[in-house]
Amino acid sequence: MASRFKAGARLQFTQQVNGKTVTRTGEVWSDGPVVSSLWVLPDGDRRNPVPVKLPTARQEDAGQLPEAFVHNSPAQQELLAARCSNVSRRGQVYAVLDADLLGNTLSYHADPGCPLAAGKEPARQHGRPLTVSAHRVIDLLSGKGGVGLNLCRRCVWLDMEVTR
Repeated sequence: MASRFKAGARLQFTQQVNGKTVTRTGEVWSDGPVVSSLWVLPDGDRRNPVPVKLPTARQEDAGQLPEAFVHNSPAQQELLAARCSNVSRRGQVYAVLDADLLGNTLSYHADPGCPLAAGKEPARQHGRPLTVSAHRVIDLLSGKGGVGLNLCRRCVWLDMEVTR
C-alpha cells in the first residue's frame, strides 16, 4: 500500500449510486481485492467496506478521484445467486408493520413462515397486502439501484444466525 494510503488515511472517492456519480469520503481499511485498489470504510456506512480503484498518475494529475467498483468473490456470487433464487421462487416479498431501532416502520419478507415476521400485522395499501415484485427485489440485491427496502436479514438475505 502506498504510504499516503496507509490504513486509517482519509480518502475521497466516487461511486455510482442509483445511476448517478456521487463523491464520498471514507477511511482506508486495507489493500484492495485487485492491483491498485483499496478497501475503504465509507463515512456513514462503515459496516460495508467498498473496493476502490486508484487512478493512474496521469488520471490523478487530471483531477480524477479514486472510483468504487463492484467486486464479488466466488462465495459472494454463490450467496447472491441463492438470495435471488429464493426471492424468485416466491415471486414477491411482502411487508409487515415492524418498528425497529433504525426508524423503519416496515420490514419485507420472502418467507410467510419467517419467525421474524410471526405475529406482526401485514402492511396494507388500498386494502390489499403491500408487496414488492421479485424482479425489483433482485435488482436491489444485485446492487442495480432503486430505493432501499428494509429486507429481512433471515428470509431474504439468508442470514440464518439472525434471531430478531
